[in-house]
Amino acid sequence: FHTPADFAALMSALSAANTDAASYVIGNGTGEYSDPDGAFEAAKTKAASVIAGTEYATAAQFETCMQYLSTAKSNLTINQPVAGFYYIKNKGTQTYVKGEKTDGTLIPMQADADKNAIFYIDADKNIMAYENGAYWKNVFRLGVGEFSDTNYGSLLYKHSWEFSKGNSAKQYLLRYGNENEGRYYAIGGSETTDYSVAATTDDNGSWELVPVTTLPLSIGTNGWATFSAPVAVTVPGDVQAFYVNNEPSDGKVILSEVNGAVPANQGIIVKGTDGSTVNISTEVGGAEADLSGNKLVANVEAKSISGTAGDGVYAFATNKNVTPYVTGFMKLLTTITLPGHKCYLVSTGSASSARFMPIFTEDDFTGIDGVENPSDSQAAQVYDLQGRKVYGVEKGHMYIQNGKTFIAY
Repeated sequence: FHTPADFAALMSALSAANTDAASYVIGNGTGEYSDPDGAFEAAKTKAASVIAGTEYATAAQFETCMQYLSTAKSNLTINQPVAGFYYIKNKGTQTYVKGEKTDGTLIPMQADADKNAIFYIDADKNIMAYENGAYWKNVFRLGVGEFSDTNYGSLLYKHSWEFSKGNSAKQYLLRYGNENEGRYYAIGGSETTDYSVAATTDDNGSWELVPVTTLPLSIGTNGWATFSAPVAVTVPGDVQAFYVNNEPSDGKVILSEVNGAVPANQGIIVKGTDGSTVNISTEVGGAEADLSGNKLVANVEAKSISGTAGDGVYAFATNKNVTPYVTGFMKLLTTITLPGHKCYLVSTGSASSARFMPIFTEDDFTGIDGVENPSDSQAAQVYDLQGRKVYGVEKGHMYIQNGKTFIAY
């Protein structure tokens, strides 16, 4: 060293380089970095010992250490998010991004209780809201805190999720905008027309992905709800999950119980307590059930579905014109928008002409297989759903006569 000032300058430069290196979080988590040969961690350790004064270094060794930190850093690979469900959380305000509309509106929210704070990131790193299935393909982008001319084109035209180093550990900016105008927005911040202007570099401009392992499902009228997901799931033990294994017949849909985990992209019907919320788990420990032949079509992404008199497309519905209410499938004679993470029924059999088909579980028909056919000279006997003879029907209730189910009016 020629002067103490030279030593101070080198020490300051090495400290700055090591501080920057320390902001790279090495690990296996989303947004963390892989250090395949351990060279980066070794460089940080060496630099720290020199800074602490436990190792000696010449001026040339200072330069080599700083250069090696930079070289080793270039070999790091950031861990991209695997396909799954996440919260998008602001590190400063501790708020979560919330999807509002299908036209691309994102706003910060104050609590994590809102189900719409959950998003699914698919294999192509596009984003979809869990609550309504609004799918913003090629609209949203998770980028870094600083942008340059070299990636300006990717900002406008790639539009996928992309992770790389921000101004601090796990700092990312979520931006979206009109690609024709080149306008991008930092969520919770202000609009910028200059792609090179980064949002705030403190924690209020920093976002991270928090993995979600439970998906809330609201149980509706009569204790039923439909569900589907792009990943395999486990239904909690206090509710039952069903699928439709056979073509509907005699104007009714018979539900078969799911035994095991629910495979990805399979529609199911969940039975629970009316008005309650159950948590569907994305952690699958056991074997997946065989749902081949399932007539329920998964509707993970919100989309329009159509039906006509000549086909067998049915939407899940509850008939509230009778008492008690009857839940089943209503034939579609028009086009509707079905929310995401639900399912609908497609029948190709003779039942496709029925306007409304109530649902029954296989257990509902236990004990009624021995119903006798009445003679031509006597009126057909009426039975309730438990197979017991009844001698008077009550309006709005369901009964069986001649092997067919009907609702008394």
